[in-house]
Amino acid sequence: MNKDAINIFIDACTTGIGIYSPELGWLYSQKISKETNNKAEWIALNTTLEFLNKIDSFTDEKVYIYTDSLLVVKQFNENYRVKDENLLIQFKQAKSVEMMLKINKNVNLTLLHIRGSENTHADKLSRGTYFKELMK
Repeated sequence: MNKDAINIFIDACTTGIGIYSPELGWLYSQKISKETNNKAEWIALNTTLEFLNKIDSFTDEKVYIYTDSLLVVKQFNENYRVKDENLLIQFKQAKSVEMMLKINKNVNLTLLHIRGSENTHADKLSRGTYFKELMK
């Protein structure tokens, strides 16, 4: 985690997404229609980027987004080509919002890979178990 930036952790499973940010106070869980895990990971990233884009006061920030999906990180950072047509749509959407954040709000965005064991909050949110565990 970077102490001089906004840190956001995202994760997904075939039926849900989770977004966690201690700096923004985000604990977000959303069910999605059954998708492939790769598409669900892209949906989590795009949902996060859209949230950031909608915050009017969100400008001149460094943002680190962490995911345990190495494929999404490599594709987003253009180390891997996006071959799947469904994922290509998600990729283009993410790059478009990234550009809007950079141009309109001067947001410096970095997407990084982390191990699943370092992404437990977002994982539990994506599976819908985060709040259940708090209630125990």
